[in-house]
Amino acid sequence: MIDITGEQDFLTKGWAVIETKIPSSILDEVAEVTEKIKDVDRSLVNGYRDCKAIEKIASWNIITEFIESGFGRKCFPFQTINFPYGSKQPLHQDSVHFQSYPTGLMCAAWVALEDISIKSGPLHIAKNSKHIPTYQKFEFDELNSESRNDVDLSYKVYEEAIKKLVLSLNLDVEPVVIKKGQALIWDTRLIHGGASVEIEKLTRLSQVTHYFFEDCLYYAPLQSDMLNGNVRYILPYNISKGKRIPISSLLSAARKNNISIVFVLMSLLKRFISNFLS
Repeated sequence: MIDITGEQDFLTKGWAVIETKIPSSILDEVAEVTEKIKDVDRSLVNGYRDCKAIEKIASWNIITEFIESGFGRKCFPFQTINFPYGSKQPLHQDSVHFQSYPTGLMCAAWVALEDISIKSGPLHIAKNSKHIPTYQKFEFDELNSESRNDVDLSYKVYEEAIKKLVLSLNLDVEPVVIKKGQALIWDTRLIHGGASVEIEKLTRLSQVTHYFFEDCLYYAPLQSDMLNGNVRYILPYNISKGKRIPISSLLSAARKNNISIVFVLMSLLKRFISNFLS
């Protein structure tokens, strides 16, 4: 098990454990909300919409300031996921779900709402994996032209490829056990997942928040077909400000990075039409 006494070198290792100093009253309120879903679902996505305390944790200044000091630019929370139990999620890099351009400008924080037990399936990380390049679905031989756009199939291929990669590089995968009020913060390239659960009824009350950085382009790799020039750009929701980032911000980032504004607008229009028709 990883020793988490003291802060880790985030820039070198791609992860750190910090004391957030979030008041127990806020942690307890979110824990109560999270525990209520334990007999209904394995997670609560974007619970900040109905719970101000979840929003407060996502925007907590000690967490955001730590992240910004590591990356040297302003961040904002755009998604929350609350877990009553261990997720058992296979190893992955967050960059397969969310990506930015310039690349790598995303990270996450896992906040413990209670003392996390080794038997409840804590997060586990592949040590030294921060230095491994990110992988996208179209890079694997197992996907042909017909299956490349099948999101479920392509993600299964991706998970298996990451598993083989970790084994081939002989990376140590170890759990991180944190206490109530502590946060594990990791880089988007760090390979991580949910460790096995030894006691199924044991809770793992926790909140994961994902963060993007300002002045970037944002897209969803799993819903994109990069080889055919079909990039699904997104306008993430800035939880701290209570609204989506403006289209003008996305277009400004496109100009700075010499990416066609028309291309970006067409991508957003396609998504809008798709959502409208569904």
